[in-house]
Amino acid sequence: MEDRNRPVPRTCPHCRNSNAKLMPPLGDWSTYDCPKCGTYSVSGLTEQLIENGADPTGGRIVQRGEHRFLEI
Repeated sequence: MEDRNRPVPRTCPHCRNSNAKLMPPLGDWSTYDCPKCGTYSVSGLTEQLIENGADPTGGRIVQRGEHRFLEI
């Protein structure tokens, strides 16, 4: 069982870099720290779209204020 109070190794959904980390959860967002893409968040809705077959590699990471988000 994963300890979600600490970052866990995870493949970046956007660029597929296997050295990314999934940060502890905050609300309806997952935050990834990727050596290639940087730090960005994925909404719960976007995660559902990915689970249902949407291709996150075709998306883009956008800046909104101080935060970066994956849009697909």
